[in-house]
Amino acid sequence: MCRSGKRDITHHFDGLFLAVDEQNPGDGCFVFLRSDLCASDEVLSIKGYDGFRKGKINVILATLHTGEQFLLASAHGNSTNAADGRMQIAHIMEVFHKLRQERGYDSLQLLIGMDANTKTESDVTALHDHLDNLGLVGTRVGLTTVKRRMVTVQHSKAGKLSVDEEDYLITLRPEDDGQYLLTNPTVGFSQGSSSPTRMLPDVDNPSDHYPVGATLKAF
Repeated sequence: MCRSGKRDITHHFDGLFLAVDEQNPGDGCFVFLRSDLCASDEVLSIKGYDGFRKGKINVILATLHTGEQFLLASAHGNSTNAADGRMQIAHIMEVFHKLRQERGYDSLQLLIGMDANTKTESDVTALHDHLDNLGLVGTRVGLTTVKRRMVTVQHSKAGKLSVDEEDYLITLRPEDDGQYLLTNPTVGFSQGSSSPTRMLPDVDNPSDHYPVGATLKAF
């Protein structure tokens, strides 16, 4: 929950976004909410997952000016264990269903943005299978990072590149009460595939991951 009074003086970027002071800054998984779209937000907690305390997930209940409500989450899976990302999604879904059941938010929608650290094809397949089992669907934009592996010479991998599909936007499937489709997906702010030979970060992308985007289209 946001502390009374603090939000009034901590709007960011001249009020373009609601303040993020109540979100856990530990891993940089912030959820930025445009103040012209969102009337209010509530920071929620996840119990029983140590990564939440470390800032690996931020979960926000956002109410739009239209009255629509979204559960928004930003997550970062463990860099050496792709199963951690799948666990994060399961925890987020527990919060989602609890809100629907205990608060009666029958029309609540969901949007997750995450770096799942899916470093192999089998990791990617396992993630999408997990989403399907939970009634979710995620973007498929191809590789989202081209970087040198963060390992030592002793591991005999120094100088090798990590070229992986690791980043996703996730929402409810239409057949599971989803009211929006993820359309016009982008990677690196453009449609189409990113280059497997263009090392990140670079002048156009200051991160070692390409940003993944999509348009939410109501149906």
